[in-house]
Amino acid sequence: MDNDQFRDFTREFLYKLIGTTEEESTDQRRVIREEKRRPVNENVWARGESTSALLSFGRAYTGLGSAVQDQVDALVDAYLAGGAREWDPNQHFLETVYEQNPNAIEMAYNALRNSLQMLGDENAGDVLDALKEAMNIIRQGEEEVARDRAAAEEG
Repeated sequence: MDNDQFRDFTREFLYKLIGTTEEESTDQRRVIREEKRRPVNENVWARGESTSALLSFGRAYTGLGSAVQDQVDALVDAYLAGGAREWDPNQHFLETVYEQNPNAIEMAYNALRNSLQMLGDENAGDVLDALKEAMNIIRQGEEEVARDRAAAEEG
């Protein structure tokens, strides 16, 4: 077997083995090397973009900061534990809502909403529901205060 036959045999073997010719394989290696050399700012992660809903949620949650995260955790824990309390399932959640900063809850809802919707599972729905319910309770409380203030000014 001479060199030309051996090269042809090798190319055919590679094509059958991995589905590419030697030239294609060389091109693929070149592209991989170029991708590794790209600056980090061209990387999807560095731009804060991701096709992964879980990574998107992780970035959004981390971006809240620890004080807001603690408030979200407290709300979700109280929301999920509410059904286990037979004496008054909503009271614990209501108390927890009133202990939180309304602006932090709204900020968390706005920051997490899209990624939670993209996740689309039951746990993500629970977090979203807890935040929505907390915002509804806060809104109702603000409306009551406004009505009481108006009634006091009239009376």
